[in-house]
Amino acid sequence: NYTPEQLAQELLQKVSDAKRAGQLPAGIGQVVEKALSVRLPRIVPANYSKYEELDRVFEYLTRRFSESAVQLELQGFRCHVRSSDNSLAIRVERNGDTIGRLDVQKGQQMGDDHITWATGRQRIGSGVNGWATPRFDKEQGAAVIEVNDMAMGPKQPDGSYEGFFSLLWEKLMQQIER
Repeated sequence: NYTPEQLAQELLQKVSDAKRAGQLPAGIGQVVEKALSVRLPRIVPANYSKYEELDRVFEYLTRRFSESAVQLELQGFRCHVRSSDNSLAIRVERNGDTIGRLDVQKGQQMGDDHITWATGRQRIGSGVNGWATPRFDKEQGAAVIEVNDMAMGPKQPDGSYEGFFSLLWEKLMQQIER
């Protein structure tokens, strides 16, 4: 029931009122996207690969341990981080004695889609203290790290790369503190 001029005036008034109220204008793309968005199925994307995700997790752990070793060095420890395609070995020394050890393996003992780890001051046997595997969480719509730590009980990390790193770093710190 508006003439074109009246409709234009009404729209101008609404836009002016919104600006005065502090509402920022949205781009036309955002408006159209919001108007057309619908709930999509929660499924694992066709291009998701647990092996590619496993590689990304392993690369992240290698980088974080290498960066964090510097902090230990500043505290008077010697921290050696040695990595290869499928293994990561962290050794912490003080006065020539090994006081912390963490071995991380990708795709070895528990299957080619797992990361395993073993901790302790001395390597005894080929035991594993826990394992992790990537999976796609349909609810979150993202990849997560599912951790099975034999020493933790019901409390688990949040599924993030950083949460997984923090769990392993804490295990190393506990060895040093003993």
